[in-house]
Amino acid sequence: MQFFKGVVISELLALWVEFFYKFGVKYFPKGFFIAIPLYFLYLCGLHKIFGRFQEKRFLWVIGIAIGSIAGLLLEWFLVGNSPWNKPAVFQSGQLVFHGAYPILGFLLVHTVVPVRLRNQLLAYMVTISGITAIGFSFSDPNLRKLWLLFLPLVAFLGLYYFIYRLRIVQTHPVLTGNMARL
Repeated sequence: MQFFKGVVISELLALWVEFFYKFGVKYFPKGFFIAIPLYFLYLCGLHKIFGRFQEKRFLWVIGIAIGSIAGLLLEWFLVGNSPWNKPAVFQSGQLVFHGAYPILGFLLVHTVVPVRLRNQLLAYMVTISGITAIGFSFSDPNLRKLWLLFLPLVAFLGLYYFIYRLRIVQTHPVLTGNMARL
């Protein structure tokens, strides 16, 4: 059950970005619905790989590296968002995005997450979702595209903070008085 929950959490994080892109930047709802099973299959494979490294001390670094590389390869060869095919595509944003969501979902279900940290993550996602959703109201298509494309990718930088905090909890499972401050 943990495996399935981790995949679903990771997929929700990935679909969060896809939603803003497919409905705000270029209106392509069909592409959003096609992405759902594709992300699910992709994340099942990644989470299987993460499971093999679960006992390693640097799982979070391994997970970020594997997710980043696998995500970029899929973007380049499956989707066609390669630097040689579409030089205007924001490659570093894709790297940040694909490095964060798979391992964050995995860590959330395989780590005892303090309530305070879980609430901070939820508050972060709700706040950044509200700020990003403002972009739907922009009438200028260039500003709308800039807002709805880059803001979610930049928001994923903030998720690395939560990956780091989960790494601390994972590395030090018995944090007596410090557990409440996480």
